[in-house]
Amino acid sequence: MIKRFIHFTVTGFIYIVLSILCKVDKSEISRLPEKGPCLFVTNHVNFLEVPLIYTCVQPRIVHSLIKMETWKNPFLRFLAGIWHAIPIKRGTADFSAFSAAEQVFKNEGILIMAPEGTRSKTDILQRGHAGAVLLAVHNNVPIYPLVHTGGEKFYTNLKKVRRTAFKFHVGKPFYINTNGEKLDSAFRQKLTTQLMSRIAVLLPEEQRGHYAFENLDFTPNLRDA
Repeated sequence: MIKRFIHFTVTGFIYIVLSILCKVDKSEISRLPEKGPCLFVTNHVNFLEVPLIYTCVQPRIVHSLIKMETWKNPFLRFLAGIWHAIPIKRGTADFSAFSAAEQVFKNEGILIMAPEGTRSKTDILQRGHAGAVLLAVHNNVPIYPLVHTGGEKFYTNLKKVRRTAFKFHVGKPFYINTNGEKLDSAFRQKLTTQLMSRIAVLLPEEQRGHYAFENLDFTPNLRDA
């Protein structure tokens, strides 16, 4: 009970602070499910999207995979703890992190992942990794593209004492259908490209990066949820 009180108190305070710094358009957040296991996939620009996502989807609790190095910072370690983050060793097959993520789904929870794996140095979408695909296929959960724009201007606006216009975009939920095909490396990459295209299509064309050259409508292994 105490931990839950701390969670909502801290989350509420951070939401107030972020609302002062940012003008957040969360009108599309209502498209996200109120219950049931699901996977949110998002673009990764800077630190801003993490606390905004956590605060804007309240009262549902979101779990996420966060790099192990985060726990070295006392304040971030505190936030990671109350926000139910799962530490992951980047660049390795971290089976303990994946096992913890699968437990989230078994408990009817939400997991959010940034398939890019690391922050973009610009606002341009990077190549995705296959972790989200593997989790979605093995757990048969719906995937919701949850994309954000505007955060890339945060530091510039902060220096000019301006609020940052931050907007969430929510795409149609979908499942991944392998059609019985073996999940080898080539097929995992093919599925990842299809998944990333669902993120890219919600972004302005100039921010789609590698996926600006993909056929964003060609997603034969994705079926609407």
